[in-house]
Amino acid sequence: MSLDDGGDTAARGTLPTLGPGGRRRPDESMSLLREVLDNPLDAGYTEWAAGRGRAEPAAALPWWRRGVVVLACAVIGAGAIWSARALRPAEEVVAGAYGLLVEEIGQRRAEGDALRRDNDATAAEIESCRRRHWPGRARTSSSGAACWASRRGRPGCAARGS
Repeated sequence: MSLDDGGDTAARGTLPTLGPGGRRRPDESMSLLREVLDNPLDAGYTEWAAGRGRAEPAAALPWWRRGVVVLACAVIGAGAIWSARALRPAEEVVAGAYGLLVEEIGQRRAEGDALRRDNDATAAEIESCRRRHWPGRARTSSSGAACWASRRGRPGCAARGS
């Protein structure tokens, strides 16, 4: 191994790589990164690509093979369409499910409204009890549930004029 072997041993990592003027390169400690940047392709791939450029181009497929490929693609596409249509639920089922969902939403909305009315009635009853039994400690209408309700667009402290 000498310094005059054309840089082969330096590329293999046995000797330092000499830069211009015979000096050591400043990036010598990053040899792996430098190697990747200098030679981004694998040596085997580079040889294969060079050999491929010299080889004759591959012959085109015969017409009957192209026809078979096109026919196979058409059969696969038709099978996919058929299976999608077979798995799609019938219109009657979809309409029935939609109607059921609308009905259930209406029921839940009615239950929520009933609970809200019951809650408002209970809050009013509690407020009247407080006024009767603890006149100095009764809540004003600008606090508590009434004010919470007004912030959400329901009758509350703002609707009562306080």
